[in-house]
Amino acid sequence: MDEPEELSFQLPPEYIEAFPHRISREPRGISALMKAAANKDSRILRAVLACRSNSRPAPDRKTTPAEYQSWLREQQSDTFGPNAAVETPGQDPINSPLLQAIRSQLPGNADLLLKAGADPDGIDMETQEMYQALFLRFRPSIPDYVDIDGDVASRQQLLGCMKLPQTAPITREEIEQRALTVSPFWTFANAMMLGRYPKGDEMHSLVAAAMHPSTEMIDKLLETGADASSWIYSQIGISEDPMPSNIAISSPLHAAVATENVGMISHLLSRGFDPNFLPTGTPLMALTPLMSTFLSSEQATTSATSTQTSATSQLPLTFNQALYDTLISHPSIRYTTTSYVLRVHVFHLAAAHVSFPLFKYILSTIPLSPSYVLPTALDHTLLHIACLPPSTRHFKRSLTTLRSIHDTRCLQMPQSRRIIPSHATGSFPHYDLNGNTDEKCWGTR
Repeated sequence: MDEPEELSFQLPPEYIEAFPHRISREPRGISALMKAAANKDSRILRAVLACRSNSRPAPDRKTTPAEYQSWLREQQSDTFGPNAAVETPGQDPINSPLLQAIRSQLPGNADLLLKAGADPDGIDMETQEMYQALFLRFRPSIPDYVDIDGDVASRQQLLGCMKLPQTAPITREEIEQRALTVSPFWTFANAMMLGRYPKGDEMHSLVAAAMHPSTEMIDKLLETGADASSWIYSQIGISEDPMPSNIAISSPLHAAVATENVGMISHLLSRGFDPNFLPTGTPLMALTPLMSTFLSSEQATTSATSTQTSATSQLPLTFNQALYDTLISHPSIRYTTTSYVLRVHVFHLAAAHVSFPLFKYILSTIPLSPSYVLPTALDHTLLHIACLPPSTRHFKRSLTTLRSIHDTRCLQMPQSRRIIPSHATGSFPHYDLNGNTDEKCWGTR
């Protein structure tokens, strides 16, 4: 009798190495199954799965969350198991075999992993809660080496110490803190960039899948139980218990907007995803997908706005009309939605572009008068926002001006820049909301 192909197949040596310990691992220390999940030759993936050191079957998803998470934790140390995970970044992205297959756009491999018991959400809840805790409002300062030493407390403990909910109106202390910094009008200077951990913003499988053109992966994940409960508008309320979708720092629609994936946006809307969703995991910078179409990104400034027609050629190059039109035309879109804390409306973000053709176009698509829109929580009117400086570059040479201006109309997402000043011998990561880091921020060595 012939052996099954996966047992007779000769695995290359690199797929047999043990999974390094998550604290002591070297760069690129991903598991055998992660490597196999990214390989187009599915025979390798089948063979690695057949070599599993732990043959315990996947539990029924009807078991208690605690029992299911306990099972997942056991599987994460199994180099041949479907849930072996890179949970803390080090020099590697947060990863799992399923996420690796999604990023490699190999639906066949994803299907093999899901049938083998891979968590359809991509990463275990404990890791997602740990990461979301970094984005909590009112939290203590994040330790410098949080990825090695851990956070000051768990997410649940941090929330238990807070007297106000995450979406409470802006506090006096937060207003006073803004007076000591310069921030974009729509967010806070201390807002955490979504990708603080490499690939942290893609931690949920559906978010990672929405960054790619193929809709097959989205459908497969939904069919196998990936949690999308907080992103679907037909839900009745949002669970108070942590769920992968309500603690995620992004959503599939936001991911599709960020990658200018118009086809994916249309597909997600057809599957019932809410075009008005505000991520509860990032209260300091939460915007709806529609609002996010006004933000600038590296991709937006270098890519395909050339598809705009001649009638709209005067629109800013950083504005993707196709994304906006797809969302604004959805019958469930709400024109009055504002962000949680700063009460920013679509009109405020449009005004920040300081483009009359753009503002005129937005007015033609939203049946509201600009007079309906109240000032933001910081009392910024539409005219006030249009008069703000675009970034600190325009006034940082004057100390007097710097002390008197605390807001800009910058529309860049929080990002990490690696800068090498002319007088420094090394490069250092720095989180900069405005993309205009001054060399004075850097030490020399």
